[in-house]
Amino acid sequence: FNLNVVTDTAVYEQTPIRKRVKACLLNEEGRSYANLNTFGSNRCGSWNFRDSTGYGLGRTVLHEVGHQMGLSHDGQPGLEYWGGLREYRWVPIMGNFWTGTSWGSRALYQWSKGEYNRANQREDDLRLIGRYVSRRADDIVGTRPLAFGGDGLVRVAANRGKITDQTDSDSWTFTVGAGGGRVDLVIDRTEYVGGAMLD
Repeated sequence: FNLNVVTDTAVYEQTPIRKRVKACLLNEEGRSYANLNTFGSNRCGSWNFRDSTGYGLGRTVLHEVGHQMGLSHDGQPGLEYWGGLREYRWVPIMGNFWTGTSWGSRALYQWSKGEYNRANQREDDLRLIGRYVSRRADDIVGTRPLAFGGDGLVRVAANRGKITDQTDSDSWTFTVGAGGGRVDLVIDRTEYVGGAMLD
């Protein structure tokens, strides 16, 4: 999405009200919460309390800002917050995203549309977010050859892509010479340890 996350009040106030959302961070213990549909308001629409890690607070703010854009909880009948699929380490952001914490760096947090068994609602989170925020243009259309340095190693900074929506895929190609050879390929996500947030 085309977003600018700021903590500078002057930058925030330069943005037209209809294009901004305000999430307040509090340096005290408590349970975070948000008002529904407060995107485009000048007031604080969510209150996010201190967390033990910055990454945990980031997930909480993401969840609460989801409410500010009109999103409901992802649960199951009799369960307001669904904890995800342990075997896939997948958690909906609007569900109980804290279960993913125990899964470490392999946890995957996503906006959902109720694509799991016994979902209590099937709202398309990405479509609803799109009412307020535009998507970034696809950075890699088709495929791109891997960029290598003079030492023969892949140049990490030159081989990055952003997944812009559910149908986007970024791919790179390389060719092993006619004489053959061995290729060791390691693919690392660039997200902070604690899980990816992809869609």
